[in-house]
Amino acid sequence: MYLINVKTKSSCSLSESTYNNDSKIILSYVGKTGKYFNSIFGYFAVNDDFKEKYHKDFNKIKFTAGKNFIAFSGNKRGHGIMNAIAENDAMPIFPFFSFTGLEHYFIVTYDKNSIEGIFNSISKSHNKIIEYDYVNLKSGDGILDISKKIYSMVHTLKITALERKLIKEALQNGYYEWPRTYSLQNIADEYGLSKPTVLFHIRNAEKKIIESILD
Repeated sequence: MYLINVKTKSSCSLSESTYNNDSKIILSYVGKTGKYFNSIFGYFAVNDDFKEKYHKDFNKIKFTAGKNFIAFSGNKRGHGIMNAIAENDAMPIFPFFSFTGLEHYFIVTYDKNSIEGIFNSISKSHNKIIEYDYVNLKSGDGILDISKKIYSMVHTLKITALERKLIKEALQNGYYEWPRTYSLQNIADEYGLSKPTVLFHIRNAEKKIIESILD
């Protein structure tokens, strides 16, 4: 069994409403109610952008205000994610997230061969895949184990494309070996960056990875 995480950019009202702010929309449930629509439940911190844009995709919606967040439920036009999951005999794992103009999904499949099919189906639905990864779930993994893996994935996918390139370069060429066989200057020369810039990005990536483990 495989746990997939995928981050996409789309024209969905949920992702669009978080494009220019730091808010995060958390989806606790999404279920198909027809060929084109999904039943959806989620919540967010006060976000006027979402209230302005929700009508683009929803044919009905209800808001419930809390002290620190607003919950919402309704019927929303889908943009292919749930169809991609169903077509490839996979299962959604909640929560899903929308933030900074992107959407982040977790999916479980029993067949490794279906992973590529899921990615292809998502892309064909006019969603641009920004990042993706998957891990093999061991037999005996419980809900807590899966939750830990999801939490780790959320943190590690915060790594930027440049941070990922630099830390991969460092790992593959001996920067983390003892004695060290590859230096910051080597990485800087490879990417045409200054040594302090490389160190800054590598430390940022290391911090995010360590947080994903310790938290």
